[in-house]
Amino acid sequence: MTLTYPILNRARCVLWLVNGPEKAQILQRLASGDASIPAGRIRRDTAVVLADRAAASNIQRDGTKENSMRIGIAADHGGFPLKEQLVVRLKSAGHEVVDFRCSPVDAD
Repeated sequence: MTLTYPILNRARCVLWLVNGPEKAQILQRLASGDASIPAGRIRRDTAVVLADRAAASNIQRDGTKENSMRIGIAADHGGFPLKEQLVVRLKSAGHEVVDFRCSPVDAD
């Protein structure tokens, strides 16, 4: 299946999974907004990057804690209370949390 830029840019969320030291340079270019690479043409406001330490080794952490991360989290309805506690702890540790929701409001 092939998806075009217009289709990808209509997504509610784009998830980038980046692994390994050989991806460090390209991830740095993506993070800096380099539109000359294909991934740089995807909307950044809906994108979430999950990268291991090796891939993220060149990323500048402007004003954030040295080991802070952007962490995606979700749970089913049974895990909702624990997820809420984890969000509080992760934020207090200086991490940015992206909540992919599953809340009592979602339970239709």
